[in-house]
Amino acid sequence: MMIETFYKTNNVEVRSTYEEVLSAYQLWFRLTNQLCNDEGFEGFTAHDFCVPDLFLRSVECHIQRVSGFRQFKEQCLISPDNTIPFALRTDHEHGSALFNRFNDISKSALTSLGIDPIRFGNPPFGFAKAVFSILKIHHEAKLNGLVGYSQLWALENQFDEILFVCSLPVAGCGRIPFYEAPAIPPYWIPITGTEAIDLFNTHNTKMRKRE
Repeated sequence: MMIETFYKTNNVEVRSTYEEVLSAYQLWFRLTNQLCNDEGFEGFTAHDFCVPDLFLRSVECHIQRVSGFRQFKEQCLISPDNTIPFALRTDHEHGSALFNRFNDISKSALTSLGIDPIRFGNPPFGFAKAVFSILKIHHEAKLNGLVGYSQLWALENQFDEILFVCSLPVAGCGRIPFYEAPAIPPYWIPITGTEAIDLFNTHNTKMRKRE
C-alpha cells in the first residue's frame, strides 16, 4: 500500500525558492504562449516547463490547415470545449524549427534555475518538481505500477502568514508493509492529514472572502 506523509514549514529558503520558480514559470508561460499566438493558436496544453503537447484553435476559425502542425480529427479529452487541438509535426521543416524554439524556451527556464533539462524530463507535476529539485527533496514512490509524486502548496494561515505544505508518497515494503519516512531537511515539520485539511480549509475560506 502507498500512503502520503504531510509536512509544513515557513522556512525563508523555501519561500525564496518558490518565488524564484514561480517567476521562471511565468516567463516560460508568457514566451510559450506568445509563440503559440504568433502561429495562430489561442492557447496550449503542456506539462510545466516543457514543450506543449497540444496547440488550441477556436472551432469558429475557418482556416484549419496550419503549416507544421497536424490537426486531430476528433476533440481530445484534455482539450477545452469549442477548440480544435493540433500537434507539432517534427517531420516537417517548419514544425521541426518551431519545436526547437519551444524547446529552447523550456531549456532556458530550467537552466536559469540550475536544473538539468534532461534529468527534469516531462513530469506531470512540473512546477512542484522544479521546486523540490532545487530544495533536494523531490521524492517519488512506485508500487504495483502506481507512481506517487511529491506535491507542494503555498497556503495562507489565520494570521495572514504564508505556510508551505508538502506531501510525500511512501510505499510500504514487505507482506506486512513497513513504512520508512523520507529523509528531508529538519525545517519540514510533520503534520497529520487532518492538520493538512484544516490548513487548506483556512486558506480557501480566506480566498473566498476576497472574491
